[in-house]
Amino acid sequence: MAKRQEALSVARSPGFGSLVGCFGVLFGLVFSTMFFGIGSLFLWLTAVHPGLQVWEASSWVETPCTIIKSDVEGRETYRVEIEYQFTFDGKLHKGDQYDFFDMSTSGRTSKERIVAKYKEGSEHVCFVDPDDPTKSVLHRGLSAKMWWGLFPIPFMVIGLVGYWVVFFGRTRIKNKLTHMQNRAIGDASLSEAMTGRSSQSFSTNRVASQSEWSDSSYDEEDLFEEPGSVTLAQESSPFGLALFLLFFALIWNGIVSVFVFSRFENWAKLDLGFEDLILVPFVLIGIGVFLASIYNFMAGMNPKPVLVLSRQLIPLGGAALLQWRFPNGTGSLQKLKISLTGLEEAKYRRGTNTYTDTETFCKEVLFETTALDELAEGEVEVNIPTEMMHSFNGGNNKVIWQIHFHGDIPMWPDINAKFPIRVVPHE
Repeated sequence: MAKRQEALSVARSPGFGSLVGCFGVLFGLVFSTMFFGIGSLFLWLTAVHPGLQVWEASSWVETPCTIIKSDVEGRETYRVEIEYQFTFDGKLHKGDQYDFFDMSTSGRTSKERIVAKYKEGSEHVCFVDPDDPTKSVLHRGLSAKMWWGLFPIPFMVIGLVGYWVVFFGRTRIKNKLTHMQNRAIGDASLSEAMTGRSSQSFSTNRVASQSEWSDSSYDEEDLFEEPGSVTLAQESSPFGLALFLLFFALIWNGIVSVFVFSRFENWAKLDLGFEDLILVPFVLIGIGVFLASIYNFMAGMNPKPVLVLSRQLIPLGGAALLQWRFPNGTGSLQKLKISLTGLEEAKYRRGTNTYTDTETFCKEVLFETTALDELAEGEVEVNIPTEMMHSFNGGNNKVIWQIHFHGDIPMWPDINAKFPIRVVPHE
């Protein structure tokens, strides 16, 4: 049973399918959560939590102490390693906290000045929590290093913008698309006019002049069908996307690796600093893109179907015989599903960016089986609904018909191939 809706250019303004489809929403949520979540975590660790500790320590008791160790540790980034001892309520305690910002940062000179001030054996004062003497600190005020705690804010902003696009951008952009209604209606009127003219052309074996079809995807030659069958060409190959992702991953990971290798020795010693936290999202993106390229390379090695259509052009209300076969075998293919799909694309501009909406107005399952003896080859009749829109290219609006060939392969990327076909006005 075909699932049919009116085409966008005929009855309604462009939909929002491609922009916030299921995959787009899922990707947007993962992307936004990664940036907002990691940014929030870093903000807590580097700014909020240290700030709360500063506020809490304002009521701690000032207590004399003796420095027993003072040094600067690190190679690329540095931190003050300091230990001191003090007596509180008649008991000897030790502490090792200079301030509440514990992460390593660049700049050895500033740390050396602190070490020079707090030399081993020197007497100073520390601040002790009267309720828990195991908590103490030498410097309980705010420090310039805490400004680093604001660095994660841009990551949080990116995440918030992503959430806005996923949850609220749809309504705003739809409102922005209101001005396209008249243009869509105009395209519909043009399409109807072309349908009437082309129907007459088929019945009288005449074709309108090229100027009359200037806004259509047809020209004079397109409306005359060559006899015989045609082998359908696949819309795109996974190898193309795989190569693009691999190229992007090599450039991205090449740049990120410079910073990763500079921190490798510190990681081996478990000396993690704020710079290491900043690298995390960039490393994750690089890994994700590389894995996506591998996935598409695997998909490109799937069995290749060959589809042959009994005629080159199918009129609305007409039919054609579709044959398929796997010249090199079906491999581990377990299930096959062949569908007829009608799509409409609508392009629009928002600011300086161009967006494309895609709406499915017709979807019909032509063939579906799990029988292994029916997978390798077969044939099925393709019937084009009469009341639908023919293939059309109006610049900003397109109507696309295609055969969707989907095969399930366990533990491997599925076959997901699309083969465009040409649907013409009524005979």
